[in-house]
Amino acid sequence: MIAYKFLSSGAIGLFSRHAWPTPTSDAPGEWVRVDGEVKECLNGVHACAKSQLVEWLDDELWEIELESPVREADGELIAPAGR
Repeated sequence: MIAYKFLSSGAIGLFSRHAWPTPTSDAPGEWVRVDGEVKECLNGVHACAKSQLVEWLDDELWEIELESPVREADGELIAPAGR
């Protein structure tokens, strides 16, 4: 599923401080996977749909591919992996 993710300058996660692997001119970035059960606000790759963008503003907006299963909860999308 294609979604969107706001990151701080330099592709850094706002809350996790995770440095996201960025794409090259010929390949997407590496997958980022979570360990354990996906839980809203605690564990998972969090992103948003186009209709949710205004709620999640930060320095950089990235298009992200989310791995299934993708859940929607409280204005965000949550998945076990993304790139």
